[in-house]
Amino acid sequence: MSNETYKTHDPRVRRLFSCCLEICYISDMNKRRLIYFILAILFGAFMVVYGGIDDSPGGQLLGLVAAIIGIIGLVRSKRH
Repeated sequence: MSNETYKTHDPRVRRLFSCCLEICYISDMNKRRLIYFILAILFGAFMVVYGGIDDSPGGQLLGLVAAIIGIIGLVRSKRH
Protein backbone atom coordinates (compact mmCIF):
# COMPACT_ATOMS: atom_id res chain seq x y z
CA MET A 1 0.00 0.00 0.00
CA SER A 2 1.22 3.44 -0.73
CA ASN A 3 0.33 6.85 0.56
CA GLU A 4 -1.59 7.55 -2.67
CA THR A 5 -4.25 5.09 -1.52
CA TYR A 6 -5.32 7.53 1.14
CA LYS A 7 -6.04 10.87 -0.45
CA THR A 8 -4.88 13.18 2.30
CA HIS A 9 -2.52 16.08 2.39
CA ASP A 10 -2.11 16.05 6.14
CA PRO A 11 1.50 15.02 6.89
CA ARG A 12 0.55 13.76 10.36
CA VAL A 13 -1.81 11.18 8.87
CA ARG A 14 0.82 10.08 6.37
CA ARG A 15 3.43 9.76 9.12
CA LEU A 16 1.05 7.73 11.29
CA PHE A 17 0.19 5.48 8.35
CA SER A 18 3.85 4.85 7.51
CA CYS A 19 4.68 4.15 11.17
CA CYS A 20 1.86 1.60 11.38
CA LEU A 21 3.12 -0.17 8.26
CA GLU A 22 6.65 -0.22 9.65
CA ILE A 23 5.49 -1.73 12.96
CA CYS A 24 3.51 -4.42 11.13
CA TYR A 25 6.55 -5.24 9.00
CA ILE A 26 8.84 -5.49 12.04
CA SER A 27 6.47 -7.79 13.92
CA ASP A 28 6.04 -9.92 10.79
CA MET A 29 9.80 -10.10 10.40
CA ASN A 30 10.20 -11.21 14.02
CA LYS A 31 7.57 -13.92 13.51
CA ARG A 32 9.48 -15.17 10.49
CA ARG A 33 12.72 -15.29 12.45
CA LEU A 34 11.04 -17.28 15.23
CA ILE A 35 9.62 -19.73 12.69
CA TYR A 36 13.06 -20.16 11.09
CA PHE A 37 14.68 -20.86 14.47
CA ILE A 38 12.00 -23.38 15.38
CA LEU A 39 12.47 -25.08 12.01
CA ALA A 40 16.23 -25.18 12.62
CA ILE A 41 15.64 -26.94 15.96
CA LEU A 42 13.28 -29.46 14.36
CA PHE A 43 15.65 -30.08 11.47
CA GLY A 44 18.52 -30.52 13.91
CA ALA A 45 16.56 -33.06 15.94
CA PHE A 46 15.69 -34.91 12.74
CA MET A 47 19.34 -34.97 11.66
CA VAL A 48 20.49 -36.26 15.05
CA VAL A 49 17.95 -39.10 14.91
CA TYR A 50 18.61 -39.88 11.23
CA GLY A 51 22.38 -39.72 11.78
CA GLY A 52 22.00 -42.21 14.62
CA ILE A 53 19.96 -44.58 12.48
CA ASP A 54 22.38 -44.25 9.57
CA ASP A 55 25.35 -44.52 11.95
CA SER A 56 26.70 -41.23 10.67
CA PRO A 57 28.54 -39.08 13.22
CA GLY A 58 28.78 -36.25 10.69
CA GLY A 59 25.01 -36.15 10.30
CA GLN A 60 24.56 -36.13 14.06
CA LEU A 61 27.08 -33.30 14.40
CA LEU A 62 25.33 -31.22 11.74
CA GLY A 63 22.01 -31.85 13.48
CA LEU A 64 23.47 -30.82 16.81
CA VAL A 65 24.90 -27.64 15.32
CA ALA A 66 21.57 -26.76 13.67
CA ALA A 67 19.67 -27.38 16.91
CA ILE A 68 22.12 -25.28 18.94
CA ILE A 69 21.90 -22.43 16.43
CA GLY A 70 18.10 -22.58 16.62
CA ILE A 71 18.09 -22.56 20.42
CA ILE A 72 20.57 -19.69 20.63
CA GLY A 73 18.54 -17.73 18.07
CA LEU A 74 15.32 -18.24 20.04
CA VAL A 75 16.94 -17.19 23.30
CA ARG A 76 18.50 -14.10 21.75
CA SER A 77 15.27 -13.07 20.02
CA LYS A 78 13.29 -13.39 23.27
CA ARG A 79 15.75 -11.08 25.06
CA HIS A 80 15.28 -8.25 22.55
